[in-house]
Amino acid sequence: MTDRMTVTAPLGPLGAIVTRLLLAPYLSRLLKQRAAHIKQQAESQP
Repeated sequence: MTDRMTVTAPLGPLGAIVTRLLLAPYLSRLLKQRAAHIKQQAESQP
């Protein structure tokens, strides 16, 4: 399974900075946690 993420921020350069520093790392962690949860659920099924 592969997750792809595309983020576009409003507010021009300021939005790009906020996206790069805050939003992208948060979403990356969220997707990794989601993948780990899905993997755990899939492996625990009989």
